[in-house]
Amino acid sequence: MNTSAKARPPLKSLDEALAELLGYAAVSPVMEPVSTFDADGRVLALEKVNARQLSAADLQAGGA
Repeated sequence: MNTSAKARPPLKSLDEALAELLGYAAVSPVMEPVSTFDADGRVLALEKVNARQLSAADLQAGGA
């Protein structure tokens, strides 16, 4: 048995680990318009909602 090995600290609970990880996350108050083509890898600041209700027939036909 190797007696020179460092003792590991006890494991954190899921809630403790999640709280620590979320503590490192920074929320940016800045929103910027970005084209769909340049948006790869980004996160939406606001939910995107269609301004117009489409009927089931329009949805099936691919209408806009």
